[in-house]
Amino acid sequence: MDRERHQAIRDVPRRAPPGHRAGRFAGARCPRHRLQQRILRRRQRCIAGCHEILRRQGLLEGIWCLDPAEGLSPGQMQEIDRVCQEHADLGDDDFVAARLQKWLA
Repeated sequence: MDRERHQAIRDVPRRAPPGHRAGRFAGARCPRHRLQQRILRRRQRCIAGCHEILRRQGLLEGIWCLDPAEGLSPGQMQEIDRVCQEHADLGDDDFVAARLQKWLA
């Protein structure tokens, strides 16, 4: 998620305005929750993105999903590259590499 979208989510009130009727679920009363859900619906291709990370680590051979039409969205590969580069300290590539042969045996 780019910085502008992240900031937009942070700027949405956490609580419902006074007098706002709650929906069926508790989260439905929160404008932030509704905004997050709309953004997540636009990001339907997260499984293929997770599979790409696992493929890079050697745990999967490809990024195939159960739905043959599912795949990376335009620009998603570049975003994965950017996040992996900017947050390399959060990755577990060394952990996986040290155990990969044992797990695949």
